[in-house]
Amino acid sequence: MARTSPLMPFLEAVASLQARAPKLIKDRAKFKFEEYLRAFSISGVSKINQLVATQSALEKALAKGFSFAQFLKANPNFLPQLDKKRTERIFTHNLIYANTRGKMLRYENAPPIADSSNGDGWYFVFHSRHDDRARHLAYDSICLPRKHPFWKTHTPPLDWGCRCRLSMHSKEELKRYNRLNDTHYQITPTPPPSVRSAKEKNAFESDVYKFLHNFFNAKLQRYAGNKEAMARLASVVRVCEAKKMRFKKLIELSKSPEQIIDFATLKPEIMQVVGAHTPLIKLQGAQMNSHLEKHKHTDLFDYYLAQDILQEPLLIAKDKGFNVAIGVKFGRWYKIAIKILKGENWLSSLMWTSTKEKLERNLGNKENILYKDPKFGL
Repeated sequence: MARTSPLMPFLEAVASLQARAPKLIKDRAKFKFEEYLRAFSISGVSKINQLVATQSALEKALAKGFSFAQFLKANPNFLPQLDKKRTERIFTHNLIYANTRGKMLRYENAPPIADSSNGDGWYFVFHSRHDDRARHLAYDSICLPRKHPFWKTHTPPLDWGCRCRLSMHSKEELKRYNRLNDTHYQITPTPPPSVRSAKEKNAFESDVYKFLHNFFNAKLQRYAGNKEAMARLASVVRVCEAKKMRFKKLIELSKSPEQIIDFATLKPEIMQVVGAHTPLIKLQGAQMNSHLEKHKHTDLFDYYLAQDILQEPLLIAKDKGFNVAIGVKFGRWYKIAIKILKGENWLSSLMWTSTKEKLERNLGNKENILYKDPKFGL
């Protein structure tokens, strides 16, 4: 599997991975939403980690008799460096998870090899790095059948910062690999006796919701006794649950064409601009499904993001009788058409493009612009 660029925004890395092998992902919207939810949760909790680290550093400084001003003077780069380190760790960890999920989809969906001795014919090899930062050398070179339970708890990443990986081979491929790379991987029926129990590991979890359950439980134990950290963690969990319910509502809508939902809410100033009588924007399942069928490049995750864009649009314009909202999320520029019918606001269509220039050409007469956020350079 080719690597995604380390400079690429996290969700764009997921989209890039998906675009290279779309048949591996049965539901691309669900895949992207789950990775988004994982990224959101880890990012939110990492901010709490930063809070706790700052509190700890301040406590040590106060114990020495430092004032807050003296602490900042003595540590001028503490907060910027802490934030940079946190951001890099969030991005790296999520990128590893996204790539691992994509790769495991490919591995797990490979059909068994006919007439194989064990009824499957595929084998995983564990690869550890060989440098002074390596933490999992004990598992290096382990080669077991794909279906062995060992991989349920020993699929990398095994922890934060883990750089290990798995590769998959048939018996013949493994022989050829050994010959070409001067390696000596040997298939064994069980792990070596020296390998620790799987219960001691906290390995890769492909089920995002199970991952989040374990993740939040671990943080609850870690922050116990710190009221501020616990309050912030509770807030992250509440927002996470609200996001899940919002996406679930879209899934239910896609299965019920006759259903109508309150899709999004306009701010008072945007209501005034578009001449809306109500802040609610409605969406019917039949309208959404028709659009999804017509525009194959869009999916339910695009509709999920559209709800956020309608809350904070960068631009509102008149276009062929519609009010058009423009916004950007995760490197994609969205154009959302809203129609006012009998005093009600209805989402009429949704499109996206990877560049703002395409939207500029698509908007036509700029005199039709009704509202523009100062940050928008159109």
